[in-house]
Amino acid sequence: HSHKSIQVCPVCAQHLEEAISLYRGDLLAEIHLAGCQRFQEWVLFQREQYARQMLTALANLSRYDEQRGYLDSALKYARQHVQLAALEESAHRQVMKLLAKSGLRSAALEQYLTCRRTLAQELGVEPASETEALFERIKHCTRLESKSSPSLTSQNDLPLPLTSFVDRHTELDWLAKCLSAPTQRLLTITGMAGIGKTRLALQAASANRASFPDGVYSADLSEAHSAEQHVAAIAGALELPKGQQNDPTEALWEALRPLHALIVLDSYDPLRGHTNLLLELLQQAPGVKLLVTSRGRLNFQSEIVLTLQGLDYPQEGEAQQVMDCSAVQLCLARARHSQPGFEPTPQNIPAIVRICQQLEGHPLGIELAAAALRETTCKQLALALPDHLELLQTSLQDLPEKHRDMRTTLERCYLDLSPEEQDAYRKLAIFERDFSPQAAQQVTAVPLPLLTSLVDKSVLCGCVAERFCLHPLMRVHARTKLSADQALFTRLKNQHNQFFLRPAGQTQSSPSGNGDDHRQDRYPQIEVEFEHFRPPLAAAAERGEAGGEDLSPENLGCSPQAQADAAAGADQQTGAASLYDPLTGLPNKALFYDRLKYSLSLATRESRHFALLLLDLDSFRTLNENFGQEAGDAMLQRVAARLRECLRDSDSLSRLEGDKFGILLENLQNADSASIVAEKILKKLAIPYQLAGGGIQMTTSIGISYYPDSGTEADILLQNADRALRIVKSDGRNSYQLFRQPQTADLNI
Repeated sequence: HSHKSIQVCPVCAQHLEEAISLYRGDLLAEIHLAGCQRFQEWVLFQREQYARQMLTALANLSRYDEQRGYLDSALKYARQHVQLAALEESAHRQVMKLLAKSGLRSAALEQYLTCRRTLAQELGVEPASETEALFERIKHCTRLESKSSPSLTSQNDLPLPLTSFVDRHTELDWLAKCLSAPTQRLLTITGMAGIGKTRLALQAASANRASFPDGVYSADLSEAHSAEQHVAAIAGALELPKGQQNDPTEALWEALRPLHALIVLDSYDPLRGHTNLLLELLQQAPGVKLLVTSRGRLNFQSEIVLTLQGLDYPQEGEAQQVMDCSAVQLCLARARHSQPGFEPTPQNIPAIVRICQQLEGHPLGIELAAAALRETTCKQLALALPDHLELLQTSLQDLPEKHRDMRTTLERCYLDLSPEEQDAYRKLAIFERDFSPQAAQQVTAVPLPLLTSLVDKSVLCGCVAERFCLHPLMRVHARTKLSADQALFTRLKNQHNQFFLRPAGQTQSSPSGNGDDHRQDRYPQIEVEFEHFRPPLAAAAERGEAGGEDLSPENLGCSPQAQADAAAGADQQTGAASLYDPLTGLPNKALFYDRLKYSLSLATRESRHFALLLLDLDSFRTLNENFGQEAGDAMLQRVAARLRECLRDSDSLSRLEGDKFGILLENLQNADSASIVAEKILKKLAIPYQLAGGGIQMTTSIGISYYPDSGTEADILLQNADRALRIVKSDGRNSYQLFRQPQTADLNI
């Protein structure tokens, strides 16, 4: 593939790392064929060839990592080079330079003495003048290298971040591949305001600076509103000397033409009417790549677009380690900044999780929420978000002024929309959740092209022509705009209720002969729209309309999962404090039960099989009595960790209560698969634990129910798994039992 230099190519660097890891020394070093001169000549030539390739690879990788700022890695390769070729002064010089750059001046001087001693002993010569000059510079603490560029005064003009960067590994990997591809020269990062576009672009530019020997630069275009200001901002970022030319644009092209560089154009939104200048830049400077951040795409055929979403946050009802989620990590990191000594505890972690969920991982929202923890508690903030935008503001001076107040940030986005888009934006706030294009058209009269335009400007999320939604923060902001016109709000609310009551009433009033089949055919539509059914159903029941009280989830034909969601609707507002076990971080009994009903719904619809396992730690109570609560808690945490090692990512693990755990094994072939997992768990948990100064062995009982053989309802599956568990416990065995349905009514398990 094409690259300007192997020492700035990330693709070659990866291949060289793999090659170096495979090198084991001289080829066929232990083989000698007496009397075979041709073989000896061949093997000596091959050994020398491979050894030389190895040394070249080490030198290139060392310089590659040095340019990226990874001095430890660069030093590792340089030292390996010295070990393989102790007489190569260039390798010694590289080690000296890297040690000096790392602040290890004494070690760098010692490396010079080692080089000098080796050359004297082996060759009887003194070091070269270049080595001596480097030694003198290190000895007298002078600069090891100076920047040189015929037209630029700075080769890496990137703002220095003052806070840590969290996650985005997938996005950074994708950007690295695009930046290393010769044909992909215009990359755009889009997303709603505050989603982290600027920070990601600067991180990607810094991480890939080695691919651009003439430098990486950043230009802030948030205050540029004309082509002249556009040119001036880029020229200022490159620190071009002010020439005497009458045409600044031509002066910019002249400076850029010979460069192989990356330019980050941040906050391009005000200049979307002057995008022709970007095309001209790419044509005039074939070695330059552009990384643009904008809320909306530029709509070029040559444009590669990355649409940025929120950080990863814990999902409702999913068994996962909340501390591994990047949104939670960001919240904790910023909370420690605003409150020195702040640490996660079993009491505040559920509220922090809820904050991240309410904000859907929005980075700026999370940073402002963390700053607000100086004046409120985690629980109070979790209950107030996202409705109270006034809580999301700060006076921190190291945040850009436009990002110190969430309402101001969203207002700037609103003002950038056209009048038609602003009108559509506030009307769409009538939907509490996601909505279809048909619903938008019939309730708000917003057509599909306008929805598409709002998606392109990162106002709406979703897949065009399928489902759309407003981010919770934008929905709150849009709702304030809608509420200002009470007549419009009332009219849209009535149209909303009528639109969603019609399919509900049609489903409920299906003819008895085919009603069940009809409702089953409508499962997907009903469940997708059910959150929209609730408000009009409640309003109809309150008004006492005929049949309104009969439009229940069951009568509407919803699946068990949707019915469970409806029953738990009010409880969802209470926060996540009671949904996760504070000791192990696992979902509790309530979430486990919801997951069981969801698995049952999927299995019913898609003919899947799954198993439910109930675990009881038989000897835990004795351990707790003998060693105390603290030791017992430590044991439960270790048990939870071992259980995770036995399960797949698709399986669900919960702590139900005390020493009881529940597991859902999804998508099984047969009941024997559940038995195999149970045996694996028993073996894993039976390994002695080092606790309280000695080895402690835990005995476990497991009861298993298997869908559909052990029942087809959630409560029945739970009861039968519990029956099987009680049989194991009564026998006093460290074992498991699979519940099987009796063949006749007289048989008992």
